[in-house]
Amino acid sequence: DPLTRLIEALKTNDANRRVLAAQALGELGGDAFVAIPQLVLAAAAAKKDVRAAAREALPKIDPAWTAHPGIPEFAAPALVKKLDSSVPESAKAAADLIARIGNPCVPALVEALKNATPETHVEPLVKSLGKIGAAASEAEPVLQALFQRSENPLVREAILLAFSKMNLSLETLQPTLLAALHDEQSEAVRRAALEVVASAGSQEMQSAAPVFIEKLASKLADKDENLRERAHQILTGIGNPAVLPLLKMLENRHSARTAAAGKANQDMSDFYQRLQTDRYRWAEDLKSSFDWHRHAALEKLVRCEQAHLSALEVLLKIGLDESCRAEATPVFQDLSADGNPVLRGLAAQWLEGIDAGGKFKTD
Repeated sequence: DPLTRLIEALKTNDANRRVLAAQALGELGGDAFVAIPQLVLAAAAAKKDVRAAAREALPKIDPAWTAHPGIPEFAAPALVKKLDSSVPESAKAAADLIARIGNPCVPALVEALKNATPETHVEPLVKSLGKIGAAASEAEPVLQALFQRSENPLVREAILLAFSKMNLSLETLQPTLLAALHDEQSEAVRRAALEVVASAGSQEMQSAAPVFIEKLASKLADKDENLRERAHQILTGIGNPAVLPLLKMLENRHSARTAAAGKANQDMSDFYQRLQTDRYRWAEDLKSSFDWHRHAALEKLVRCEQAHLSALEVLLKIGLDESCRAEATPVFQDLSADGNPVLRGLAAQWLEGIDAGGKFKTD
């Protein structure tokens, strides 16, 4: 049988024979339909010419070759194994094919993750699921389990970035996202967690659990400046559901500030004076004096104050309506007597727009 011989030729180690076989199968068109799974594997071969010939043959046989019934059982598991190929071009070709085929490859990817050992390179598997996107959402349970047991920040980041493309609910991902936002060892993991949140629609964000929003609010004091800015944007987008957690954060600012100031051995009146004049240049001086512990504590105090200001700015952007002014007014009254002149000024401006009944004078 000529067709069988051509398929067998694809399985050999002879690159020239494989190229000729792929070209011949392509010329057969639909009559070579049965050869598609083997051609898919050849499209991820180590040799460039073999890959090119197989890629060219597939659409000639069937423009919808990615839906061939033999792919999930035969081609997909073999492609998944090729993701760990020692030949980078072969691994990349396999990844591209998996992304193009999509959902039929998901079971094989999930099975590989379930059987993963500490020596398994799981990143390519996770990234492939992310490229498939929403069609790979069935992989969510195994990815969440992998996130909880993995200590590799690259793997944890890859899982979060995959989730950001799967259209999963924040409620479903809440355990993983809370753990990721709390990961103090990796800024990349925390940033990826915020991107998952940002990928949700505004309605989805607004229905997020209060504990989740509180964790987002805590990121306003994160060590990473870009992450702080992203948290600010997301909280603003959440709108009214973010108001009470942010008011609570401002209400508790005294204890957070006192703890940070104590570790920094910093008088707050002097701190606010420097805030207005030399913009924390004395913190840099501590580096040159090798007073690292105080410098780290002082940086945390600076972030603490920046977080309070950011929380207040988010509240003002949201635009506190009548439903939350009763809770907001006493907090703003307290802020109007705060030691931080910036907080004090913003709070006073807001209060000036409120009448004795707690409504805006312009209402």
